[in-house]
Amino acid sequence: MGGLVERYRRELRPCRKMTDMILLAAIITVALLFASTQVSNWIIPLVGLPRSLTSTEVALIGSGGATAQELTGAPAYLVFASMYLGTIGVWIVFPLAMLIPPANRRMLQKMIFVRDRRSLAMACIGALLGFAINSACVGASVLLGNLRLHFEHFEIGPFLLLLFAVFVQSGSEEIIMRHYLYQKLARRYRHPAVAVVGSSVFFTLLHGLNPGMTWLAVVQLMTMSLLCCVLVHYYDALGACVAMHTAWNFTQSIVYGLPNSGGGSLYSVFGLDAASNGPFFDTVFGVEGSIGSVVLMLLACAGLFVYAKRRGLRAPDLWEDEEGKADAPDLAA
Repeated sequence: MGGLVERYRRELRPCRKMTDMILLAAIITVALLFASTQVSNWIIPLVGLPRSLTSTEVALIGSGGATAQELTGAPAYLVFASMYLGTIGVWIVFPLAMLIPPANRRMLQKMIFVRDRRSLAMACIGALLGFAINSACVGASVLLGNLRLHFEHFEIGPFLLLLFAVFVQSGSEEIIMRHYLYQKLARRYRHPAVAVVGSSVFFTLLHGLNPGMTWLAVVQLMTMSLLCCVLVHYYDALGACVAMHTAWNFTQSIVYGLPNSGGGSLYSVFGLDAASNGPFFDTVFGVEGSIGSVVLMLLACAGLFVYAKRRGLRAPDLWEDEEGKADAPDLAA
């Protein structure tokens, strides 16, 4: 037992804080997420957006029993945008959690997603990955007869508003998982696998109560998180994670009108005529619940990993300059 304790201590970094322990870091993240929800609930009506729909109301709309307009008095695209903007509080609460404790302030450096031409290029690659993988799964499902779509409408105003709303929602998850929680774990533990696995498990658990969650959906969510962690760990590309996540959700839900992590679409460019389960699509969880999406994401992850290894890429360690210090006391931060 003593040997295990000593080995564990050797894995701890001098710059560690007590609040960076896996369990405490997760608890703090949940508390901040709860606070973010309260802030969002205050902001949404303040800016004149309609209320979010309950899961029962979304199911009622999906079955054709009602429309968003009938339930809220607002157009469907505004209701859908309001639902995605329900995470806007994350963009306020989590930066404050990085700003107020002095030890966390260097995390704010990474909050500028596009800092130069390289990070812009990585963001474009991330967006392309999200769009291409999702579209490949949808295209394959159409060819296999598992999906039948029709053109619904295209309106530039709602399209751009929803793109912004999806960016807010997707970016908020990346700020929480691949930035705040990831960096807290990276500050405490020497081995990067702790930050990668810890943030990935938390990301998957965050979606655990979504409708239609299956073991395959769990694998897909873990795979997507792993892909994002590769972008952060080797390419220093948090912006690419945000872009990929945004493109994935927007393509699936707003462009093709398909379920996104178990949630139905209220407004989309294409409409769904018929669907059945297949290797690239799940009728409840969407593309994310398919083995095909897992395979394509694993291929993308492997490609990025191999390229980074061959080029000797490694993102700058945010806490590296504190490694040379003597063991610091575990202080909350």
